Amino acid sequence: AQARTWQDQSSPPLADPWPLPAWPDVPTRVLAARHDRMFPLEFQRRIARERVGLEVDEIDGGHMVAMSNPAELADRLEAYRLAVRGEWRSDGPARPFRDP
Repeated sequence: AQARTWQDQSSPPLADPWPLPAWPDVPTRVLAARHDRMFPLEFQRRIARERVGLEVDEIDGGHMVAMSNPAELADRLEAYRLAVRGEWRSDGPARPFRDP
């Protein structure tokens, strides 16, 4: 049954260039797992600097950080969200992040 429904991913997301003339003007952060063996931290740092001009925030975990460290990931994402909205609170589990 699975063989009849399998579809290959289309190639345009990996083959076509970015369609806009510039990166969207939205708050952007790069969060990388320290122990990712598929995309090592130094590689992620280099790509983030070269492609979006940002430094990397680090988090403990591997390639699937959402599975290996879900609580810290959720706290970090919540900290980002609150900071963007100007609602940073020092009493919660969320932590501040570096501004580029």
